[in-house]
Amino acid sequence: MNLLNSRTFLAALTASAIVIAPLSSVLAGACDTKQDLPRDTMTASWYGKEHRGRRTSSGEVFDEKKLTAAHSSLPLNTVVEITNLANGKKVQVKVNDRGMPNSGEIDLSLAAAKAIGMVECGLALVVLSVVPNPAKGK
Repeated sequence: MNLLNSRTFLAALTASAIVIAPLSSVLAGACDTKQDLPRDTMTASWYGKEHRGRRTSSGEVFDEKKLTAAHSSLPLNTVVEITNLANGKKVQVKVNDRGMPNSGEIDLSLAAAKAIGMVECGLALVVLSVVPNPAKGK
């Protein structure tokens, strides 16, 4: 089967899950190199219940219902705001785990992915900004 003519496209392969997304949603924006993208634009993916109960790099137990993220280089416990470029939705998450080294991506918990409307697609172009003085409880 020709991948480009198929209805689905392998959008992301994470540590333990394969996410399938419609080809049109993967290509919408993500492959458009003519766009003028904000400076801190990156790809976001998400992970969920398959990691439930595992220890994160910060020592916390992973809970897909919390607003958390994995990033390769941001300091642990940094709070960042993630903006989905496709729909403008935003969420603040705490970095409590490490992602793939030098991937240039952020992996969001299921709750964070739901908050910015990217669960179905599996991937999203997002803008990341560090929150300088996050509210307590994040």
